Amino acid sequence: MKIAEALKQRKSVRSYLDKAVEEGKIKAILDAARHAPSGVNTQPWQVAVVTGDTKKNSKKKLNLVNSYRTPREEVESFTQFFK
Repeated sequence: MKIAEALKQRKSVRSYLDKAVEEGKIKAILDAARHAPSGVNTQPWQVAVVTGDTKKNSKKKLNLVNSYRTPREEVESFTQFFK
């Protein structure tokens, strides 16, 4: 697929099924993502894969984290939640 095709065919998804994603698929997605370029190779992303009871108990906190709207301090305190 050419880049122009991929850009034209992309779409945003804002509703999700309440269905678990296979671990192998998650690993494949994360492996592909780690090869993505970032400006000046800063690699500013952080990823947390949350499942089971932790997922159920932390849904409200997950909804608070939005890198476009959440102050950095809140993101850092959220990160501590999982340690």
